[in-house]
Amino acid sequence: MRLIEATTAAGTRVEGVAGLPAEGLRPADPLLSQSEAALRYLESQIETQQGRRSRSARRGRTRAEYDALAADSRTREEAFTRARDAVRAAREAYVRTVSDEIWRGTHESGRPAVAPDASRPLPATMASAEQALRNALRAPELGDFTAPEPGRVPVITDTALVLLRRSGEAPLDPAARRVMEANQQADLLRQRLLAGERPAQTRVELTAALNELRAAISEQLATVPEASRTVLAEELVHTQRELESLVRSEEGQVLFSREPGTGRLIENRVVYEPAVERTAADRVRTGAERAGRVLGAVMVIQTIREQQELEERARSGRTTVVEGLAGTTHNVQGLTIGLRMMSGIHVHPGEFVLMSALSFTQAVSADYASREEAAVAISRVAITEGINLFLMVLSQAMMRSGNPYVVAAGFGIMLLGGPIVSFLDYLGLFDAIERASAFLPSEVTAANQELRDLMTEYRAIVGAIQLGQRSDAQLHAVGVSDPEALRRSAAMDIDSNRASARAKERELLAAFERGYGRARTEYAGLFELDTLRAQFLQLREQVHRGEEGGAEAATTVTRRFDEIDRQLREATATMSEQQVREMPQWSHLDEGFDELESLLRAEEIDWQEVREKHVEVQQMLRNARYRVDPAAFGLRAAPLMAAAAPGRATYDRLLATAEARLNRDEFALIAESPRAALSASVGRPAATMTMPSRPPGAAPAPSADVTLMAVEDALRAYRTLLARAPGHPDAALLHRDSEAVAVSYRRFVAEHGDYAAYLQRLQTVEASLLRLAERALSGSGGAAAGTARDLALRVRAAVSERRDRDGLLFLDEIDPVAARVRATETRRLAPRLGEAAGTRPLTAEELAALSGGRLEEHAAGISTVSNRLDQVQGLRIPASEDENIGGVFRVVGTIESLPLLITEIPLTTIREDENVLVGRAGASTGAVSPRGHFEMVRVVPLNAAAVSRLGGAGVRSLPDYSLRAVRLRDLAAPAVTLAPAPSAPAGSAAEVRL
Repeated sequence: MRLIEATTAAGTRVEGVAGLPAEGLRPADPLLSQSEAALRYLESQIETQQGRRSRSARRGRTRAEYDALAADSRTREEAFTRARDAVRAAREAYVRTVSDEIWRGTHESGRPAVAPDASRPLPATMASAEQALRNALRAPELGDFTAPEPGRVPVITDTALVLLRRSGEAPLDPAARRVMEANQQADLLRQRLLAGERPAQTRVELTAALNELRAAISEQLATVPEASRTVLAEELVHTQRELESLVRSEEGQVLFSREPGTGRLIENRVVYEPAVERTAADRVRTGAERAGRVLGAVMVIQTIREQQELEERARSGRTTVVEGLAGTTHNVQGLTIGLRMMSGIHVHPGEFVLMSALSFTQAVSADYASREEAAVAISRVAITEGINLFLMVLSQAMMRSGNPYVVAAGFGIMLLGGPIVSFLDYLGLFDAIERASAFLPSEVTAANQELRDLMTEYRAIVGAIQLGQRSDAQLHAVGVSDPEALRRSAAMDIDSNRASARAKERELLAAFERGYGRARTEYAGLFELDTLRAQFLQLREQVHRGEEGGAEAATTVTRRFDEIDRQLREATATMSEQQVREMPQWSHLDEGFDELESLLRAEEIDWQEVREKHVEVQQMLRNARYRVDPAAFGLRAAPLMAAAAPGRATYDRLLATAEARLNRDEFALIAESPRAALSASVGRPAATMTMPSRPPGAAPAPSADVTLMAVEDALRAYRTLLARAPGHPDAALLHRDSEAVAVSYRRFVAEHGDYAAYLQRLQTVEASLLRLAERALSGSGGAAAGTARDLALRVRAAVSERRDRDGLLFLDEIDPVAARVRATETRRLAPRLGEAAGTRPLTAEELAALSGGRLEEHAAGISTVSNRLDQVQGLRIPASEDENIGGVFRVVGTIESLPLLITEIPLTTIREDENVLVGRAGASTGAVSPRGHFEMVRVVPLNAAAVSRLGGAGVRSLPDYSLRAVRLRDLAAPAVTLAPAPSAPAGSAAEVRL
């Protein structure tokens, strides 16, 4: 039963009850509701009597009065309880008797299939049960109870519910179902008429549907209850008006229609307008809208991939919380926009503005390795999103034009965002941003960029040389079928890459000249340039070894660097004391010291900022020391400023002042309280740019020496800091499991801010301790030299304990440690996967060479088990032989099939005894087939059986239901080589990708 309160389309209010039969109610039917009400009344009376005996009833009464009250309440409670039990028993007996009398099972033929005739007396058993229930309701305890009496209520019939759009899922009688079907047909035709689909034919069909609806309503109008008659009468009137509007539609006449889905009445007025012919611009816009659907599908695919990449980075701990939230929100919004574009639904431009804001937030909140990386990434996102938004606004303005060429150009402009950004990258915009944001002088950074580009050519050449130098047996071991053909291709690639490298070498030499020209007197860059120079010369010699004319080219390069060195020496050879004082490095050092000390004096020290500033100060001071003592760094022997230079004494004094100040600051930051240590320092070292009152060079330089006792104190403070390390992952696990250090440890640092801050402080303290120990060792002589060497060894031992024993890895140590552990894991697993002893894996340079040029034609199938193991994600070797190997699976079952509606035909099936072993090599993607939803996992073949059965050594996707875990013990058994069963070509369609 439902209580209905509604308003018709014309505004008439209707109230009534739906779900009751219109007639045939028996006087005994209210007995159940009356007995239910009586039971509720008796329960309330029992609770009332129990409340009379509560603790609150004791207040204000004597003991005798309360005992009398309690006795009376118990007597009354017992009487009410007896009456309740009697009514409940009689009611249950009544229901059971009636049910037994009229119930008929599905296959029971001994009873009639209809209810008892209402005009005849009740069966004796039913009449007796009814009388017993009535007698129970006459108990004295129910003397104050008034039983509810059924009244006459307005009835809303099924047909009225349909017309009011309130029928829901309730079953309908045949007459109401006829009305509903006619109404639904009319709604569908109204929608087609509004959409302009075949107007003339649709009007005819709508007229027929309304005639059917009018007939169905008219048949019921005379017999329905009063409450429903109003609904049907109004509907009949409005249906008639709509029919007249469809038949006669003179200009100015009021037409009536229904809003599809709600049934609300709509008034329209006929106004004839000459038909407008579609223009060429309209046709172009229609084509653009269809193309937009394709772009929506592309957007959906790209968004899914971006989310998978984001989740993979989050799994490895390479995202921040804000970055993950912004990225996920961006991808969810992008997915909804793409789906709407596929459906042809208009997307408001403001949503694209929101997407751009989320992209910028994601870029700003990401964690970067350096300020240059952050500047380039953030500026790239800002420029890209800005260009895309500008093009969107311009495109929409042009799309509104009446010129078809302008409309087409507007659609094309919308797609130019990517090419414009690529063109800006080609022009060097982002390289310029990197140079501008770097700490080093821009010319030094430019030289590093040129060398970085040249390294791509060098790696390919070195790799081709290495491949060509392998023996036939070594080439066969990595999968080369024709060693001589590979060597010919390698020789051709070497020649072509050398020609390209020579042009880039000339650009790099010019960049070196500009960099050295800027770094002659600058605050940094000399040591970095010499490091890049040594790296370049070493690689160049390896790349051009044996090349025709290579000796003359090498001599030319040497002469250019000799000229650079001559200019460097001349720049400082005649420097006066005043010119030395005006060198930019001193002012930069003073600013760096001031900023570092300001950070150390803060109430809450930001150790990340302290570490960044400390590294910059050390870098500048190293550059200053490098000018006069490069031999200590092992890159060049002769000083750039000779000992006899006019300004050398002043330079040495200013350098000693700067080193003394750094010594003091480093001892302070090692201390328990850096702020207190700085305040307790005796005097403040003079700024290196301060002009003394006495003649230049005559002022005594502060001592830059470091005492062994001070380093001992610093070492104790360092060990104390190690002892206070927060909880962190197990050290043994980090050095045993590459996944633990590369993924779990990085994620642990990202999720525990206190531990990350501790690492920043510890790394800064350690760098200071190492420099101070080095200064103490270099300044010790005679009998103290042995003590200094012993102290330096103890400092190194403490650092080793931190890294290897305690497992306190710095972020820049994670990748090297993970690489070493992964190399060990690969050496352990490769032989058990069938790699022959003595097989030499392909180097990174050889893989680079195989990725391009003529060698790329030979790349298919060239690989080793070790190289493929390096691609496995989540690799973990268990401690026990009976445990599963992480990231390694055995392929068993159907991997390719042909879907046929509700079933599928297997195409490629792999048996367990074939021992096909693969490793997870990437993220999975969702897929569906007749078997349901599953994941397609990117895997790489590991053993020979997998390479043979899966059609090569490359990465491919397999269904997750075909991958089974592998125990370490299982790898000990040799693979069984079987003839491959007939199968479909690799890559045949076996599922529908989501």
